[in-house]
Amino acid sequence: MREPECPAVCFLIRNLTGGGAEKQVGLLAAGLAEAGVRTSVFWLEDRPQHPRMRALIDAERRAGVRFFPPRAGSRFDIGQVPRLARMLFSAPHGVLWTWGHRADGVALALSVIVPGVRIIGSLRSANAKRIAKNAWLWRLLARRFDGFVSNSHANMELVARVAPQVRRKGVVVNNIVEDSFLGGVRTPRPLRDPLRVAMLGNQSVHTKGYDIAIEVARDLKRCGDRIRICIGGAPSDAAQLRAAIAAYGVEQQIEVCGTIADPRAFFSDSDVFLMLSRFEGTSNALLEAMASGLPCVCTRVGDVGRFARHRQHLLVVDTNAAAACAALRELNANREAAQAMGARAARLVRENFGHEQAIKSALGFVLGCAGAGYAANDGMPGDKSLYGSQLAG
Repeated sequence: MREPECPAVCFLIRNLTGGGAEKQVGLLAAGLAEAGVRTSVFWLEDRPQHPRMRALIDAERRAGVRFFPPRAGSRFDIGQVPRLARMLFSAPHGVLWTWGHRADGVALALSVIVPGVRIIGSLRSANAKRIAKNAWLWRLLARRFDGFVSNSHANMELVARVAPQVRRKGVVVNNIVEDSFLGGVRTPRPLRDPLRVAMLGNQSVHTKGYDIAIEVARDLKRCGDRIRICIGGAPSDAAQLRAAIAAYGVEQQIEVCGTIADPRAFFSDSDVFLMLSRFEGTSNALLEAMASGLPCVCTRVGDVGRFARHRQHLLVVDTNAAAACAALRELNANREAAQAMGARAARLVRENFGHEQAIKSALGFVLGCAGAGYAANDGMPGDKSLYGSQLAG
């Protein structure tokens, strides 16, 4: 019997500014297109794109991905709905893959307009309070959607508490780290004095724990520790962040660097990576810092404890300034051990978060959701993961 033609996949996301979710959409879309899947990307909101995102879009186009942007200046282009509907009508067994609740809402409408469309939702945030607040929505999506992809077991389990069907319909697919980060670990060099500590993230001060970083800087200053924290990215509450830095008198200890055009260069010019997030599934910034060979300190969030081991690949700390200060002092006092830990972390990321593994899992899941006789493989539902069994515990 002739194999069925590979289904079309349409990604739908709020915008393509360049955050972690948008980068993962780009990397997945390019990988699926290279695997022979007819892949399109639609987005709803026209906003300026990070330079890194523009380069990624160019790579996707070369791989065969088609792009359908919203109207210029649009905050929510409702015209994308009929465009998507026409695309799905023309693609038997087509799959709509949504990213974010705005996209989920559009997908619910399209499920009425386009009978038989298969819908995959994305689980990205491991914020238990927010998930509980939106429990009604998750229950609705669990009934109407055909599958769910998460970048972490933590997020899958949190959503499954309010919508148990998600676990049965879901799969964990690791984040993809770009090949440019996996080409090899930088040559070790002596750590500087003062130690340069990088933080990177473009969400709120509270979510990313920048308020804790300010307390860390204050405590290190009091004790005479020579450590400088460099915060990259564009926090949504940048004014609040700068005001707090001034209020604590730590302008010499914390530098707010703004948008980072080249994260590789940012990490290359740093000695340690610090992540103090209160909520994460699997952090792209953390994985990229690990891939760069940086010794990393991070809070006990998301799937960190599943894919990495404390003291072997990074230092895991509680979400408070005292714990973070102790970890930074430990790395500063044991610099050779810190660099060896960074090298082990880079090998871990290369082995578990590369392009090929994630695309294989995502492709199998998409084919399984599309049905119509497509063969199942390692990416089929059942909350499977690509984390190596040797990392469990």
